[in-house]
Amino acid sequence: CAPALADYNVSGRFVYVDREFDASGFTGVEPQLPIRFAAVEVVDGTKIVGAGVTDATGNFVFRVQDTRTRDIYIRCLARRQTGSSVPVDVRSGNQSGDIWSIRTQTYTGHAPNQDVFVGTLAAVPGAGGEAFNLYDTARVGSDYLVSLQGPGVYPLLIIVFNAANPNLSSTSGNVITQARNAGYDATVALHEMGHYVVNNFSRSDSPAGTHRLSDCNQNLMLAFDEGHATFFGLSARRFASLPHASTYVRTTGLAGPGNLQFSFDAE
Repeated sequence: CAPALADYNVSGRFVYVDREFDASGFTGVEPQLPIRFAAVEVVDGTKIVGAGVTDATGNFVFRVQDTRTRDIYIRCLARRQTGSSVPVDVRSGNQSGDIWSIRTQTYTGHAPNQDVFVGTLAAVPGAGGEAFNLYDTARVGSDYLVSLQGPGVYPLLIIVFNAANPNLSSTSGNVITQARNAGYDATVALHEMGHYVVNNFSRSDSPAGTHRLSDCNQNLMLAFDEGHATFFGLSARRFASLPHASTYVRTTGLAGPGNLQFSFDAE
């Protein structure tokens, strides 16, 4: 005989705390924004027993089939799986490390016919907020790239973010290593995504290596790639109708308003 299955619904909403910025650094405004189109999993120990995806508002609802009473929790991953635009993983440690996530409490002794509503869970600064900001920033870049290239299969973009990273961001192939204090520096992340675009859809004669905007003696062969990377990132923000779309901003990453490292207006 086939086993009798008991179905239950899992629902809720995942958001992250953003940090708005302008040419002077952080403004002090920290809204909660939806975690859009990210993977959601129901987990028992190390076993995934159900999966779904958030929508454009961060809400999710999906059905799980199971026959066992379990101790489960629900997590949202900084991961987008898609076959029509840029798939994204935001990972800790290195490009093979764990995917950043936020999770619910453990629901002990959950019966297989009992619905689970988790309410609204927020990833906050210092505990996932940076990772999900980078995830959403990559989505902005993806939307812009698809507007230029059209829908299709794109290479996986991996963003590595952790407290042990260098203090300068970089890109190698399809992997962005985001500076350890740049989790909320969206223009920096989109600049690095501009290098991902060139690596996959163009070519480069750039010598790469360590470089800084303030260095007036750097190799001129850097100019096109670095200028294009910033152009791509700011154009993506303009495409998304985001504020200060011509302003590149690098902060110290510290809490509170201000904390500007430098900024410039590309126009």
